[in-house]
Amino acid sequence: MKTPKEKILSITERLGISASVAAKAMQITENTYRKNKSHSNQGHNFTEKNYTNLLGYILDEVKIILKENADDAKPVITIESINIRLDNLFANYENLSKDDNFNLTEEIFKILDDMDDSDVFLNMKTYSNVIERIEKETEDLTPPFDVVVYEVHLKRFKRKKHKRWGEYVGYRRQQIIDSIINS
Repeated sequence: MKTPKEKILSITERLGISASVAAKAMQITENTYRKNKSHSNQGHNFTEKNYTNLLGYILDEVKIILKENADDAKPVITIESINIRLDNLFANYENLSKDDNFNLTEEIFKILDDMDDSDVFLNMKTYSNVIERIEKETEDLTPPFDVVVYEVHLKRFKRKKHKRWGEYVGYRRQQIIDSIINS
């Protein structure tokens, strides 16, 4: 088991933390830090409290950095996050549709755009399941989602980034062919 001194020196060396920053983090003077760090001085040593203070300081700084950069961070798109967005969209459709600025088609297009950007949807079965869900959930809504309308939308706006959509169309055609052959 490592001593507090070994743990502290390992962290400060790995992260390149200066003596003045380490001392501030551990709430000791820089002189005390240097004495405790010295291998020749046996009278002074780091304590477990110094170690926990250092860790606390590092964690606080990381939180600040993450908070400052949160606006620039791209949200992580997962199957769960897409399903939550769809759940919210369909559960609140009645209220949302009363707003003149609400457009169901555009909301679905935004979700599909995000799906195209996520590696989670490289699996065409997963991608297809979400599209099928959207089609089923919008059957009775105005307007219902239509694969052909989305295809036209992509072509109209020359959205070349939707490489998965082309793969999906091929996948869907193959499913139709397979179902005809197997029936």
